[in-house]
Amino acid sequence: MNSIITAPSDALHVQQIPELDNKLPENCIFNKGKTGCGATTLAIENRISTLIAVPTVNLIKNKLPEHADLLGVYGGVSNQEIYNRQNQMRRNSEPDATFRGLS
Repeated sequence: MNSIITAPSDALHVQQIPELDNKLPENCIFNKGKTGCGATTLAIENRISTLIAVPTVNLIKNKLPEHADLLGVYGGVSNQEIYNRQNQMRRNSEPDATFRGLS
């Protein structure tokens, strides 16, 4: 089932969207359309397997020091590093990214 959740016009942060209940929907494309609303942090802290695509490398670099368990993938990161990270995360049973549907 496809659905669209529209934020209330006065919502400044994703925590102010009751339908989300402080977690992002699974198996979705979440187009936040606004910076600084907490959606990226919510996705990171949700502890659900998540692939987060962002428009700039700087956003990735800014999030890495805040969240030590992330793998930032941008120029210079090899396929082997991604593969190694996936295997490490599987062993720890807490994957932070999944490529399901992208192969």
